[in-house]
Amino acid sequence: MPPEQIVMIVFLVIVLIIGLIILLLFANLFRLWLQATMCGAKVSLLNLVGMKLRRSDCKHVVNMICMARQCGLDIRNDYIESAIIQGADVQTALITLQRAKERDIELSWEDAISEDTRRRIVEANQLAD
Repeated sequence: MPPEQIVMIVFLVIVLIIGLIILLLFANLFRLWLQATMCGAKVSLLNLVGMKLRRSDCKHVVNMICMARQCGLDIRNDYIESAIIQGADVQTALITLQRAKERDIELSWEDAISEDTRRRIVEANQLAD
């Protein structure tokens, strides 16, 4: 076998290995994108890559975005991600917003998250005493 063919085969094997690694890395993000798309949420693959780079829990963020859409709440994706990063209980906040909406009570996303944060601070202070 001529040396040019050996070099070409080695090059193709290296490219194939790199391609498989990239495919495995993005398979999870593609699955999350597909989940978000199927529930009607507008989350792009680029948004998911950004979440991954910010070390957000992409799966939890997408689940909460889908939950918000299923509850009929129009909350921006970055607000949900930010609240999760802050450590807020987003699921409870979404349920609270849905119940408030059903009862025609005016409650904003910021109010629901700040109330959750206040409650957590009080609980932490009570545990510290």
